[in-house]
Amino acid sequence: TGAGRPYVLFDGSNDVLTSELANLGTACTIILAGFIDSYDATVRGFIQVGGTNGGRLAFDNANLKGISGSDIANTTLPSLDTWFVAAITKTASGAITVQKGTAAAVTTSSTAAVTAGAITMGDTAADAVAAVGVGEVLVYDNVLSASNIERAIRALQLKWEATG
Repeated sequence: TGAGRPYVLFDGSNDVLTSELANLGTACTIILAGFIDSYDATVRGFIQVGGTNGGRLAFDNANLKGISGSDIANTTLPSLDTWFVAAITKTASGAITVQKGTAAAVTTSSTAAVTAGAITMGDTAADAVAAVGVGEVLVYDNVLSASNIERAIRALQLKWEATG
């Protein structure tokens, strides 16, 4: 539903949005309200922040993924065409977490540090283009506390009428 608000729709073929983010730092938090329009076994990129080793939110037909470099943390895949809110964090030491809604975060560690670089939506440096809708993205140049992430998730869930 998206509460009837406008959103950006990526067609999964050739739509990509890229913007420079010069002062990202070595850690980040990304919170996104969106939906998946279609999926298959290919890993498809939703959003990436901070160069090749940055934090990425991606998915395939089995999992929603938080990825850094080659390290992957999987969480529950949202239903197709259903608004959800997800958060990923990347610490300066390389640990990455992903969570959908207010479910517990799943963590993995990586040795790849976030570097300054582009923010990309609709694909990522390492993943295929994606058929997705993006309503809102919050990007922080630090790791928010779990309670602040939950507050932001709940606010976006209400705003976008997201189920997860």
